[in-house]
Amino acid sequence: MTKETLIPVRHEEVAVCGEYILAAVTEDDKAYFSPRHVCDALGITWSRQRKKIMEDDVLSSVVAEMATTARDGKNYKTSMLPIEFANGWLFTIKKVRPELQDKLNLFRAEAYHALDLWFRKGLRYEEDALEALGLPDFESPAEAAIAWAEEREQRIELEAENATLRPKAKVYETCFADRQLSVVQFARTLHGVNSMKVKEDLMRAGYLRRSGGVYRVRGKFRDKFFAERISPFRGFVTIIALDGGKEKMVELYLDGKLTMRRGFEHAHERFFDELDF
Repeated sequence: MTKETLIPVRHEEVAVCGEYILAAVTEDDKAYFSPRHVCDALGITWSRQRKKIMEDDVLSSVVAEMATTARDGKNYKTSMLPIEFANGWLFTIKKVRPELQDKLNLFRAEAYHALDLWFRKGLRYEEDALEALGLPDFESPAEAAIAWAEEREQRIELEAENATLRPKAKVYETCFADRQLSVVQFARTLHGVNSMKVKEDLMRAGYLRRSGGVYRVRGKFRDKFFAERISPFRGFVTIIALDGGKEKMVELYLDGKLTMRRGFEHAHERFFDELDF
């Protein structure tokens, strides 16, 4: 029997494990994701996976055809699975190229959480989701095992710092409440910047360091250019761009030292040309 094509009330691409995966919400408030986008990210054949989904008694009963609009502006019918079936489906994928096995494992561990945060809290970008979950910010899937092993020790260290940093954090929340932005949020105000790479860029520029998979502000720049906001509940760190830090980020942007999104590689040059001296 042919299934009815569902019309989503919203759909967009969500950052999951370093890739953008199509996700959608229907009128009855159910969230779905596109397994085809995941297949593309993992370099495996979608037609084979779709056949396996349709042959599975459980997955075939929940798969939906959904009307979506692609980047080219055209409308397509896309096969979608409810996000709560993400892990179940991912574990049916038994074989990928050896160099992609770590990425498959990372999808198995994190895909549902990222999609659920988008659904419940509208967190579309991976940096926001990582901060909300208190997860390490992985540079590559291969670092996952080491980072997870270090996470408990890192959180104990951060909790010990909370007692001394919390008064400072309160001052910053009071004084900068109207203009307090994380470095990721401020990066999104710079045309064309890849905000998912900005902490890596700031570390390369010498302003941040990395410990146990967590970015920290180097001591000589802390509270001068950047501040740390440490959650008293989960112990994760948000890097805040103070006024001086915003100026430094703009300098890096104009010097071409911030990673740009694909297709925006020369946006900072056009911005510089348009400045009126």
